[in-house]
Amino acid sequence: MASGIVKWFNSQKGYGVVQPVDGGFNVFVRIAAVERAGIGELKEGQAIGFEIVTDHRTGELFAEDLIVRAAESTGLTGGARADSQSATRFSNLGADWAAAFYSQYGW
Repeated sequence: MASGIVKWFNSQKGYGVVQPVDGGFNVFVRIAAVERAGIGELKEGQAIGFEIVTDHRTGELFAEDLIVRAAESTGLTGGARADSQSATRFSNLGADWAAAFYSQYGW
């Protein structure tokens, strides 16, 4: 089971993003996974455990089987760490990828 920190979550939109502690790519979390786990709400900076599931159609990574964890168990304290590694990886993918991603998710 992976550990991560909630970067953001919008219950009205029905999804958010979790940053894995191991430094891997950010993972989407859907409201359905939150509801199945019986978690009332995800908050920015909240430590969670999750299984990473790949969407067979799109190849996107999603968090499932969520559990709430204490911040100390993730190895992070004082909130989420800076995400310069992910920012660098995404910037290397080019503007076409970013434009398609943002238009798909309405950001």
